Amino acid sequence: MTKLIFPICLTFILVFGSCENKSSDNDENDIVNIVVLYTNDEHGWMEPTNDFDGAPGLMELWKTQEAYDGSDKYLIISGGDMWTGPAVSTWFQGESMVEVMNAMEYDVSAIGNHEFDFKIEGLNNRLEQMNFPLISANIINKSTDEIPNFVKPYIIKEIEGVNVGIIGLASIHTPYTTAPVNVVDFEFTSYSEAIEEYSLKAKNEGADVLILVGHICEYEMEELVTIAKANGISIIGGGHCHQVVAKDLNGVILIQAGANMKAYAKVEFNYNKLT
Repeated sequence: MTKLIFPICLTFILVFGSCENKSSDNDENDIVNIVVLYTNDEHGWMEPTNDFDGAPGLMELWKTQEAYDGSDKYLIISGGDMWTGPAVSTWFQGESMVEVMNAMEYDVSAIGNHEFDFKIEGLNNRLEQMNFPLISANIINKSTDEIPNFVKPYIIKEIEGVNVGIIGLASIHTPYTTAPVNVVDFEFTSYSEAIEEYSLKAKNEGADVLILVGHICEYEMEELVTIAKANGISIIGGGHCHQVVAKDLNGVILIQAGANMKAYAKVEFNYNKLT
């Protein structure tokens, strides 16, 4: 029996494209339904506790409440800080947590400050294990002025003919929220500049819909709404501050799901391929 795992009660139905443009011979195959299931700051809490059912409880809720069946219409996204918490995760430098998130079929994660806790060597060990990429558009290698090879600035996932672009942001405070020596070779640059540059690149690569996933707090999410909207971003996922956020701000959906696998957020949207 599932204990107290509280999903954030958030089901925004976003419609991309105008239904008025549909011709009489269109059918339901023209409308693609996509569901985002979102967690952040999991911190290795995959095991059930006295109050929460951890990863097994989340999967049960996804299957029973969201009809999750593993199909491509579901985007499973993390806002970062996947490990550093209970011993079962921290002792093995995140290995067990990645194993669980692979089994849960996560599609992508922002990179959090705690992803650097075991140095770049430890991060690379986890990347070899992961079935999903880490993303950040605002980390620069100081020696090359390029994004380091342990992250991608964005990904594009094709879902039934719809290209969903997912752009990542790392916290600009990372040099102070992990061991500074672990990230001394990297610069964490402006959120706004990264959004402008990589939104354009993702759209030029064919993205029909843009989602921003950042290891950033609610106030930072709110500050980015204007520039996100101007660049075609419809959803901003956050993290880092362990907040519960579920709101529509000036036409941009903001979500953050607390921490420790106690909750998840859901955003559902429809895309009309013929508009």
